[in-house]
Formats: sequence, C-alpha cells, structure tokens
Amino acid sequence: MRLEQVDVVRPQVEAIIAQRLLLAEPDPVKPLLDSLTTDLRQAIGDARQRVVDARERELAALSETAEWNKLSDAQWWDILHAQGLGPIAELHIGTDDLLLAALDAKPLDAWATEALVVPTRMRQAREQAAKLLEPKAVRVRPRSTTLKSVSEVDAYLAELRTEIVELIEAGSPVIL
Repeated sequence: MRLEQVDVVRPQVEAIIAQRLLLAEPDPVKPLLDSLTTDLRQAIGDARQRVVDARERELAALSETAEWNKLSDAQWWDILHAQGLGPIAELHIGTDDLLLAALDAKPLDAWATEALVVPTRMRQAREQAAKLLEPKAVRVRPRSTTLKSVSEVDAYLAELRTEIVELIEAGSPVIL
C-alpha cells in the first residue's frame, strides 16, 4: 500500500536534512508529519472500510443461501466468529499515539490481506454451517485446471460428476 503524501514529503525532508534546518524556527518538520499522519489516517480508514465492504457483500450473499435460514442467529454468530468474521471494530485514531497503536496492532498490509481473505472465510463459514445441518456432508473441491477444448471440458465434468455421484450414493451429501 502506497501513501500519496510520501512522494510529496520526501523531497522536502531531503531539503531539510541537506540544508541542516532541523532546528530552524518555525519547525519545518511538523507540517510534514501532520501531512503524513493525515494520509495514514485516511489510508487505515479506507483499508478498514474495504474489509467492512467485503464482509457486508459476502454476508449478503450468504444470507441468500439455503443454510442461512436453517440455522439460528446464535449458531451463525458462533460460526462467523469462529471464522474471524465478526463485526469489524471501529478505529480509534484521533491522536498520533492512537494512530500508532492502531498501526502497531494491524499494519496497513494486514488490512489489505484481511479484505482479500473475507470470501474464503465466508466459504468456510458456509461449509461449517452445512456440516452442522448435514454432519455426513463432504466437501468436494474441483481441481484447478486449464481447459482448451470442448472434449477437455466434457472429460473434466464427467470426472467431477463421477466423484460427486459416488459420494452421494455412499450416503454423503456433497458441498461444492
């Protein structure tokens, strides 16, 4: 994640150092720090919002699944928390110390990673819910492949169908 103000501030910092202005009055560093902390506050707020948006989008999709209405709110609460999908905590970044503490607790890159893993965690939550409803359910993960022809598609789908049918015939519901 790149902060916009870094490129603006860097030449000014280099000039302050080159001209030995660190002790000059008025303090030439303070406005630069203020600019960077404002940029950091905006960046961490935006990063948190991306996580919130991803969570809300995935929860909306989850609420339309068959599993959603079959489990109680308490069961969903437990499942979502077990998958790290509980409510996203508010940021307390009003002071520089609070901003630094928030960044120490979760750096900007960690926020970006969290936004990326929300869909995977939500799939795991859905799988966990399906297992509660159907304890014998088995997860089938179609293998990743590159298909280049219709015959390859047909062969791939036939293989997947065979795997699924065998599991169902053995009495195991299948989760895809």
